[in-house]
This record gives sequence, structure tokens and C-alpha cells, in this order.
Amino acid sequence: MPVAPPEQPADGSAPALLLVGEPRWRGAQGETRLARLDAALLALLALGGEQPRNRVAAWLWPGSAVKNANLSLRQRLFRLRQQLNHPLVEAGTMLRLVPGIQVDLDGTGELLGGLDFGDLEAFDEWLGAQRGQLALRRVDGWAGEAARLEARGALAEALVLAERIVANRPELEHGWRRLMRLHYLRGDRAAAIDSFERF
Repeated sequence: MPVAPPEQPADGSAPALLLVGEPRWRGAQGETRLARLDAALLALLALGGEQPRNRVAAWLWPGSAVKNANLSLRQRLFRLRQQLNHPLVEAGTMLRLVPGIQVDLDGTGELLGGLDFGDLEAFDEWLGAQRGQLALRRVDGWAGEAARLEARGALAEALVLAERIVANRPELEHGWRRLMRLHYLRGDRAAAIDSFERF
């Protein structure tokens, strides 16, 4: 029996996984909140790339026998496809996202924010590393934009980004140096000294 093609979002954009903050799927019916294990599965494939089926099953159902974990994975993939009206995952001995799915990491908040995976030890450890990498990429992006704004003389806007950097990653010296310099360039010596003392 032929399978209906997956539906696209009404605005013509590619279907997308939104993984920062509350994890969601954006498709033809709008945005749908992802259940905890669905979010874990899709994040693993979106950020980790192609994965062996047995590893995914073992990470998401760590207390189950291999056969039972694989059965749970197969059932979850089937339900997810039915719920979202999209195949999402190419499933064989290796699992991968189907081509054409965008992965959005630009939201505010934490990767898979609000969800606890403490009972899935291997996945939780992987997620912690991914959250750290995403935080560093964000800081690098903010630092680059702050440098561009500073070069254009948009010191107030650059200062907002410098404050964001030190609030999110207070251990990074370059953020504090930028913050002090911007206060100084704006003629606010007291704020520059205060930033130095906070650092």
C-alpha cells in the first residue's frame, strides 16, 4: 500500500525540529510538543547523526533486554510517524533523520529544556556534553556580533551582548574584557571598574 507523502508546513518552509527550550516539531499542523523519549530520540539523531539502532534502544530503555528495547523503539517510531504525519526517521540497523528536516537550535533556553533524563544515564551524559557545546557556540556567536557592533560604533547594543556573555559564561575572561572595554568606550569609568571588580 503506498504511503502518503509527508505534509509540509503551510508556509512552505521545511519541517523542523525545535530542540531549544521545550522541544517541538513544526509541520503542516503547526507546532507539536514532543514527548520526553521522542525528544531524546530525535535530538540524538539530529545532533549526533546516524546512530546504531541497538545503541539508541539501549540508551532510551536502559533497563530492558535488547529484544524488548528494540521492540519499544520500533513502536515509538511508528507512533511518532502517525502522530506527526511525517516519517522523520529512516530505520534500519542504523537510524537517521530523513533528508529535508531542519534542526532549529536558535531558541532561548536550554537544549531539551525542562526535561529530566537522569534515569537514562548514557543519554543524560551525552546531552550534558551537547548542552555545553551549544552554550559555547552561542557565546561565540554573541562575541562575533558584539565585535561587529563595536566596530560600527553601536556600543550600547554591543554592551547588551557582552552582558549576556558574562551572565551565561562568567568563567570566560574575554567576555569580561569586552564588557570593561565597552563601558570605558562609552565613558562610564565607574561601570568599567565595577565590571573589573565583579570579574
